[in-house]
Amino acid sequence: MPTQYQIDAPLTEFVQASFAGQRGWVAQSAAIPRVLVDKVSDTYHKLNTKLIAANTTLDLRHTPGASYLRGNLTDTTSNFVVLERGYEAATPTSRVQNADFSLDAADAMMAATQLVGAREASYQSLLQTSGNFANNTTLTGTDQWSDDASNPKTDVQLAIRTIRTATNNSPGLFRISMNEAVFNRVQMHPLVRDQYKYTSSEFTDEQIMARYFGVDRIVVATSVKDTAAMGQDASLSVFWTDSVSVFKVQDPASRFSDQFATEFNWNEGLMGDSLETPDANPWGIRIERYVEQARKVRILRAVDWYVLEQPNTSNGYIIIDTLA
Repeated sequence: MPTQYQIDAPLTEFVQASFAGQRGWVAQSAAIPRVLVDKVSDTYHKLNTKLIAANTTLDLRHTPGASYLRGNLTDTTSNFVVLERGYEAATPTSRVQNADFSLDAADAMMAATQLVGAREASYQSLLQTSGNFANNTTLTGTDQWSDDASNPKTDVQLAIRTIRTATNNSPGLFRISMNEAVFNRVQMHPLVRDQYKYTSSEFTDEQIMARYFGVDRIVVATSVKDTAAMGQDASLSVFWTDSVSVFKVQDPASRFSDQFATEFNWNEGLMGDSLETPDANPWGIRIERYVEQARKVRILRAVDWYVLEQPNTSNGYIIIDTLA
């Protein structure tokens, strides 16, 4: 029978660092809120939080004997089905027996890293596919952020206003995802440097840039991918494109908060309460070990279960071709 093997804190940190760096992996656990579920499939509810019915005035004065203006809180349902994802590392049993150290950590790292990579690919597809967004714009010429005449803040503010209008200004926090090249360019943009050159001696990191754009958080993706076939020389390229996504996530302070997407994560009790706690196994990854006698190999398998759902594409806006 496969047995559970808990990934310890140092290994978990190493898996994060080995795949994408401490900033890149954050897109998996911080960009989109996760909902822990105890079923592999179920129904979830989507609420329409419009306060005033469409095509009505804001004059709600009541005439005695008349009916009050009545609106409906629309409740629609959708189904989610959590998908199982797994990767195996096979090591000859003779090597396991003769090794001077435990190979469990190395094999667990390799298997778990593949799962982390697959999760990052899911998020990259979600946040950088224009069809997932109700609204988008493609920058050209001097509007591209690589040009000093551009204004990235104006573009982001337009995206936020568009989302607010499309969702009737429903509660929620705004976040931005971008790759490292775009973020570095924004850091050095003349408008940004001019705003902070007299008011702050701090380096314009993610927190400062989030305040500049007026959003809750900026997620900077630093991942790279190897497109070479097995056994060939590495061919590395940037994983995330220069498209910038502006999207809404749930506001913990609001019961009826709206959001762009949700990750349903079935973790069999493996996930901790806080994503900030390293030993909480923040991905809910389970490690299983068993021996295949016929092949004379020890199998170490990493498995996790999640699915991404989009309640409302109007809660997102993508800015395409930000760099020339």
